[in-house]
Amino acid sequence: MSEIVIGVDGGGSKTRVVVGTAESEILASVDGPKSAVIPGHAAESANVIADLVVRAIAEIAQPGAVVPRVLYCGVAGTGSLMPMIPASIPSAIRHMMVRSLVKT
Repeated sequence: MSEIVIGVDGGGSKTRVVVGTAESEILASVDGPKSAVIPGHAAESANVIADLVVRAIAEIAQPGAVVPRVLYCGVAGTGSLMPMIPASIPSAIRHMMVRSLVKT
């Protein structure tokens, strides 16, 4: 399989996660609940995004079989918060993805 990339569009009404190849082929797309960041609730947004990323990857491979080369998140509400909040979202997602996808 080609290297995969993941894009996240986290909004105030829904979240969409798309998994594709580096050659722009869409392999999976899943929608879920909103994930816009509300001050003090960044972890809730991260949980929604992480769950959808895991679901999208599961549509194309067994857990642990693929690791994305790029994970890009565009999430509503991050521009109006303190600079540390946007950085916490990808970190939380990476942590949850590693727990979900890596078998020890």
